[in-house]
Amino acid sequence: MEKIEEEIKGKEFFGGESIGYLDIALGWIPHWLPVWEEVGSMQILDPLKFPATASWMKKLLNHPIIKDDLPPRQKMILYFHERIKFLSSLPRGWIKI
Repeated sequence: MEKIEEEIKGKEFFGGESIGYLDIALGWIPHWLPVWEEVGSMQILDPLKFPATASWMKKLLNHPIIKDDLPPRQKMILYFHERIKFLSSLPRGWIKI
């Protein structure tokens, strides 16, 4: 997160004033991360420690090119709760690493 914070500090987007390739490549983070935080009941990104990253996330999610094409948040939360329920129902040691 420190590297992302350094790169985005002082900019609207990674490409400067407009969305660029890196914004698109990292664009899953602003939408998925809050869902993971909610489902996992934890904070992954501290907006006080990473203010530039938090600001970028808000700008990207509210950009007209992005905001209308995101999957519905509630469906994502439901999906992850169902996955947790399924995975926790499997017997211990079912996966060998």
